[in-house]
Amino acid sequence: VALIPTPDDVIMNTDGSLLVNSLRGTIWRVDPLTGKATALVTGLIEPHGIILDHNGDLLIADAKLNEILRLSGF
Repeated sequence: VALIPTPDDVIMNTDGSLLVNSLRGTIWRVDPLTGKATALVTGLIEPHGIILDHNGDLLIADAKLNEILRLSGF
């Protein structure tokens, strides 16, 4: 997580990986054992806030776009 630019939120995924919201517009999945980071979503404008819903979908709040985005099946 330390290598991700401007991390904002960090939550644990159902598989044990970490999901990290970067204020530079990317949502990352980080393997806590290896530290490997994989970009899940890029090109967001101003993401502030991530959460997993009861279905395991990732919800992303984008403050600049004024919308909630849903990422399923990741």
